[in-house]
Amino acid sequence: MVIAIGIIVVLATVIGGWVFIGHGDIGNLMHPGEYVIILGAALGSMVI
Repeated sequence: MVIAIGIIVVLATVIGGWVFIGHGDIGNLMHPGEYVIILGAALGSMVI
């Protein structure tokens, strides 16, 4: 359960950060590099 909450928090932070910065376009999150960053952060939160 803690892992699931961690993943949700990470995803919300990444997406919220992009919107806050001004990209405001979820389509920009569809680049492979973004998936690597998101998956890396999610795996990092699992390890913690």
